[in-house]
Amino acid sequence: MKKYSWVFLCLFLYLVCIGAGVATRNSYTDIWAEVPAQPQDRIKYVFREDKDAYFTASPQSILDQAAVIVSATANSEGENKGKTFLTEMTVNKIYKNDGSFIGTTLVVCEPIRLNKITSQKDGKPLYTMEMLQGRGHRARTKITPGKNYILLLREFLPKGYRTEIPTYTMIESPYAKLSPDSITTAEQYAKPTWPIDYEQSKEYEILLQDKNQTNTFFDTKKKVLSLLQ
Repeated sequence: MKKYSWVFLCLFLYLVCIGAGVATRNSYTDIWAEVPAQPQDRIKYVFREDKDAYFTASPQSILDQAAVIVSATANSEGENKGKTFLTEMTVNKIYKNDGSFIGTTLVVCEPIRLNKITSQKDGKPLYTMEMLQGRGHRARTKITPGKNYILLLREFLPKGYRTEIPTYTMIESPYAKLSPDSITTAEQYAKPTWPIDYEQSKEYEILLQDKNQTNTFFDTKKKVLSLLQ
């Protein structure tokens, strides 16, 4: 009798493990659900500032968080997958590689959600674009085609899962996506409106209202980029 009890117990635990694995896998794959493209003139970029602590990390500790650091350019607009945008990018230079990145292209997952609402002005559908809480920094803007970025990345999928093109998401830091070619300084930074039109948001590498955070961001950005030289 005891022998059969052990068999049933082992079978039960096995099924629990399988169920947990499926649930974990689904928590990653539901982000790939297709959503039709929306007209960009109907999109508002809703942003909120992050806690000061996110901006005051030391430059070296910021770099240490990333498994892969690259300079890369998006060849086209990212594909909206419901809970994220997936953007295929060409890598121009590798600064850090934990061995997971191979080849010349990668896909960057940006956890940005599109919410459909009704415009009070004309009654037509309007969409708000915002970072998913806990999966990115809400002040960051979306990757746009043709721009060169320094990206601080970590693997997107669990260990053991691989995609044809290596897929990553940005680390939890406002410095995870930097525009090295931008000449904007804290003094020149024009405070954006809230919410901002999506087309206007493309002109910013980060969307901030607090002048202290703006000063800290540009000062730390300069130090992070100097460490990569």
